[in-house]
Amino acid sequence: HGQAFLYSSVAETAYGAAQLRYDEHVKSLMAAGKSTEVADLSSRIKSVQASSSDSAKLQEFMHDGDEARRTRQFADAENSYRQAAELAEKSGAYNEILITALESLGGVYGLRGNFTDGDVTLHRALTVIEKTYGSGSPRAVQPLQLLAGNSLASKDFVAAQSYSQRALELSQKDMGLN
Repeated sequence: HGQAFLYSSVAETAYGAAQLRYDEHVKSLMAAGKSTEVADLSSRIKSVQASSSDSAKLQEFMHDGDEARRTRQFADAENSYRQAAELAEKSGAYNEILITALESLGGVYGLRGNFTDGDVTLHRALTVIEKTYGSGSPRAVQPLQLLAGNSLASKDFVAAQSYSQRALELSQKDMGLN
């Protein structure tokens, strides 16, 4: 506990000193008539703060979803993954987290027997994968496997085979076997 307090005190002191330097810098810019630069600097700082806040929220949503899924609280997992997907999509800068959130959400839908929403969500993940990594990316293997599982559970054996075959082909291509 002592180390955490020491770290916290040092960090707070350093942050306070940095804030004072920033305030002095802003005063000097204003005194030099550079209000446009002050506005630009302020805008960049707000953007970074918002981004780090979004990142922390995304991590929290994903962690909460993983924990809820692990303890078989699927409604809670669904809610957390949905929030992560919405935030990642809104921010536009977190495609990999969006993909992972959609895969997890689609998987939870499947666990709950909601194969229709699961399939729609997993197809959304495939769309984001294609836009991010290109067509035929091995990154598509996971959602294809989840789609195969949903199809199998809903007794759509033709679709299950098709999804499994596509996942296998992408895996073989990635390993240089195709």
